[in-house]
Formats: sequence, C-alpha cells, structure tokens
Amino acid sequence: GCVYLDNVNVNQGTEENPIYWAKAGEIATFTIDAHIDCAENQTKKFLMAILVPKSWNARENTTVTYTATGKEDGVTSLPMSPVNPQLVPKNVDVPWSEVLRAEYGVGTNVLNDMEWVAFRTDKLYSIKNHDYANFTITLKCKAGPKNLRFKPAFFINFAEDDFPGDEKYKKLAEYFVNQRGTQPYYFDSEGKVTEKEKKTKIRYQYYQAHLPVREQKTAMGHAVRAVYLYSGMADVARLTGDDSLYQTCETLWNNITTKQMYVTGGIGQTHHGEAFTFDYDMPNDTIYAETCASIGLVFFARRMLEMNPDSKYADVMELALHNGVLSGMALDGKSFFYVNPLSVNPRSCHDDPGKQHVKPVRQKWFGCACCPPNLARLISSIGSYAYTENEDTLWVHLYAGGTVEKEVNGQKAQVVITSGLPWDGDVTLKVESEQPVTMTVALRIPGWCGEDFELEGAVGKECRMENGYLYVSGEWKEGDLLKLRFAMKVKVMQADSRVRQDEGKVAIMRGPVVYCLEEADNGQGLPLVRVKPDAVFTEEKTDELGFTMIMLRVDAKTKKPVTVENGLYQTWQKPVYEGKELRFIPYYAWANRGEGEMEVWVNQL
Repeated sequence: GCVYLDNVNVNQGTEENPIYWAKAGEIATFTIDAHIDCAENQTKKFLMAILVPKSWNARENTTVTYTATGKEDGVTSLPMSPVNPQLVPKNVDVPWSEVLRAEYGVGTNVLNDMEWVAFRTDKLYSIKNHDYANFTITLKCKAGPKNLRFKPAFFINFAEDDFPGDEKYKKLAEYFVNQRGTQPYYFDSEGKVTEKEKKTKIRYQYYQAHLPVREQKTAMGHAVRAVYLYSGMADVARLTGDDSLYQTCETLWNNITTKQMYVTGGIGQTHHGEAFTFDYDMPNDTIYAETCASIGLVFFARRMLEMNPDSKYADVMELALHNGVLSGMALDGKSFFYVNPLSVNPRSCHDDPGKQHVKPVRQKWFGCACCPPNLARLISSIGSYAYTENEDTLWVHLYAGGTVEKEVNGQKAQVVITSGLPWDGDVTLKVESEQPVTMTVALRIPGWCGEDFELEGAVGKECRMENGYLYVSGEWKEGDLLKLRFAMKVKVMQADSRVRQDEGKVAIMRGPVVYCLEEADNGQGLPLVRVKPDAVFTEEKTDELGFTMIMLRVDAKTKKPVTVENGLYQTWQKPVYEGKELRFIPYYAWANRGEGEMEVWVNQL
C-alpha cells in the first residue's frame, strides 16, 4: 500500500521501551501519526489494529477518531468502527485476528492475555495521484478491571488491501449497476428471446434496462423494481463517490416525486407491468400503487438522506409511511392491500375486468405475498429511518417517540424523544448524559408546516436553518430540553393542472396524514359531493376504530342525482345542490368497516 506509520504516542514509556501502565477503569489514550503518499488515485477505507489486553473488551469500550490534513476531497474527520472479529481476509481461510497474531504475534506480552482489535473508517477516503496527506488516529479505550503493564502494538493499512470486509459486495453492486441497460442485454443472451421480443421497448423498460442507468432521466417500468434499483444506485454512489451516479439518482428522484407520485406517496400508475406510465398520468381508480412500491420509495429516500440531508427526502419518506405504506395493512394487522387505490366503487372491483386488481377490502394473503412481510420488515426497523448521524451531528428525520444514543469524542448522550405526531405537533427532546457533550442536533422542519413552528429551550445554542433542517449546536448536558410545536392545520390540496384526473378536485391533509371520504360515514354517491376549498373543518378526536385518531367534519354540498328517463343522456339542466355534512377519515384507516365507496380526491364547489 501507500500508508506509512510515522509515530506512536502511548502517553507513557519511551520509543525504545513502549511499556504502557494502565490503571483499572481509566481511559487509555493512544495517538498514531502517519501519512499517505500514493502513486495512483485511491478511494478506500483505512484500517487500524491495536494489540491490547483481552480484559479491556476493546471492541465495545474504544472510541476511535481519524483526522487528516491535506488534499482529501474536503474530508477532514472520519469515524472508525470495530471490524467483525470473524471477518476472513482475502486469500486466507482464517479470521483476520488470527492472521495478525500469526504475522505479528503479541511481543513479550503473555499470549493468552492479549488480542488484536481492528477498526476501520466508516466512510470512504479519497486521495488523488501523488497527493500527500498527514493523518492522526486517536484511540480512547477504557481499561479493564485490573491494573496492567503491557506493550501495545499497532497495525495500519488500507482496509481493502488486506481486510476486504464488504468490498466484494460493493464491487458486485457496482458491477450490477454499471451493467444495467448495456447491450447486448444479458437476459437476451442467457434466455431464449425472439427477435420480435428484442424489438419490444416495454420489455427492457420493465427492468429499467432500456438505457444505461446514467442516461435514464424518467422513472419507467415495474415501480418496485425501479425504486429498489435506484436505492442500490444511491448506495453505490455514496460508497464510491460517483457524482454522475448521484446526479442520476437526484434526477430520477425528482421525476418520481414531482411528476409521478400520488398525494399519498403511492407510485406506479398501472397494473400492466405494475409500472410507471408517463408524467402527470395519475388515474385514481385503475391505479396500482403497490404497497411494496411505497416501501421502496422509503428505502430510496433514506439512502438519498445519507448523501444529502435535505428535508425533501424525509418529507416524502414521512408521507409514504403514514399513507401509502400504512394503508397496506388493516388496523388489526390481519389483512393486507397489494394495491392502494384513491377511488373505489366496489361493483367496479368485482365486475370490471380493468379494475379487478383493485380490491374493496384487504385480503388475508396473496399468491405473491411480498407486501405483508415487507411491511413487517419496515415497521420493525423504523428507527433506522428516523435518524442518521455523522461524527458530531444527529439528524432527526421522523418524530417518532423513542431513545437514540449519540457518541461524540468518547462522550455518550441519550436523546429521548416524546412526540404527539401525527395527531398533535408537540415534540420534546430531552438529553440524558453523565458528562456534557458538544454536538449538533439537526431537526427536520416538515414541509407541511412551513415556517409555522415554535422552538423552546435553545438558549445558549447556535441555531441555523439549512435545507429544511434546524441545526441546534452547542454543549448539551443532563436534563437539557428542546420543545418543538408544529402547526397542524387542515390543508386543502389541488393537483397540477396537467394531472387531468384531478382537475376540479381537492384532497384534504392535516400534518402528514391524507384523508378520504368513505361510504360508511357519508353514504353512497361520493362523486356527487362538493367541497368549498375555503371551507372550515372541525377536528374530531376518536378511538372508534380501535386506535386514537383525528377525523374531520365539514359542511359541504351534494348534487342531486340526474336520472334520465328511457336513456342515458339529456339536454343539460342546472344542477341542484343540497347541504350535507361530510366526515373525512385518515386514508390509511379506510376499508376497516366492510366494503364501500371511497374517494381521496373530491369535487370542489
């Protein structure tokens, strides 16, 4: 490799006799100075291994920070994490810890009392041809229960050079991404594909293989396959530092969320190929909007957040979770939707072949049962979507109640979040820490509240807004409390006029929750009702469906039905309207009271 160890400071002892005295329970500090001088471009992780007493349990009790000076693509500080002790390096068949012991031994230390423990950078580090960089690695390790005297040892290198870790998987993912859309198509050569099939563009669009991925500008084909691919592309872009791939992900994200996404966070407009169709084509009754597609959109959002903490990704993640995802499961958790429509007439579902993919009630199971376990997987791992972090910053993307631990320079803080969302906008963050911790907490300000929010408890902290996040920086100590209050106003939404299916209609939202009309509350003939965009809504807190939720009531109008004698058509007559109170329920809660009509988009008066 091209990594050179210059100096090691172990606080005590001398260079000729580096004996370290460690008192029980104290924090032992090791500082390693080194430099990089590469003859070619390198984009890799660095690995640092240390020989310490087993009783220290160093994998769990050590904090490692990496700081560099020099030309390094703007990266000045990187965290390092423990390497799995069972990891087997390339070209050998035993774990890396055994390789290090066999290669370097344990010196004059007692054999059974020592172990090699390795750490590597969490992120990739880039250095260009012949650039020179100095760097320092600092290890702070809590000593074990006994006073000890020992001789530590150190090893440093590129992680990929001798300890490949997940490198083979990254390279495989990169290969898959780069091969997609290139010709000759692998499934043409491996499968029995006729010349007629080869000329069918739809076949390749279905797999997002119609163009090399970096040339794709519009989301096409099977919606679930698409967002899964885009999620993988985002991971590869982050891990390899491929800006062209990142820009492609950004382009595809914008196409989906600004031109092909339903108001519920659903994606995939047609059951033919379970696919995207074209920009601004958003049918509500023949929709597909598979549950797995909204879940995949959450996957994609989470990965974009890792590269660029912009609230537009978390806003969509929140929207999809509360609507297009949760609607896929009944309130009792025992039945599921594959398709998530925005307009339902039960008879059409039964008698119209073009709508039989739309079900008026959830099903117990499916022949292709991908959605139920996918829902379970996402809900059980929701914590990994709520937060991301770097060395000194904790981003809060979703305001779910819970506790998250943040560690900065060896100091740990528990952040306890209490949230009333999605029904009320009160959120508190309480810090629990034995010692003060200097860090930044980045709070997403949801798009649905805009600038209508209040913050308390930030006195003495530095606050700034950037890309939809409120960054609160400073020293945090035990008992510090932040209070957020987001405005939870009812909003009447309208679609872009290029969405023909929603012209003249409105949808209702409150916070991140989309609402709908259901026959169980409003009777039949939902397409006849009319709502004024400036109508005043009344909130109703109820648990009649088994869970606490807020329903909405509004005074509206219903059009008197036109009945044509002996035919279907007649000369236009002025419509007659009658007053009617409407009750809106959260979209995710519809179809929990049997079959019935349902509408998200309602005609405006």
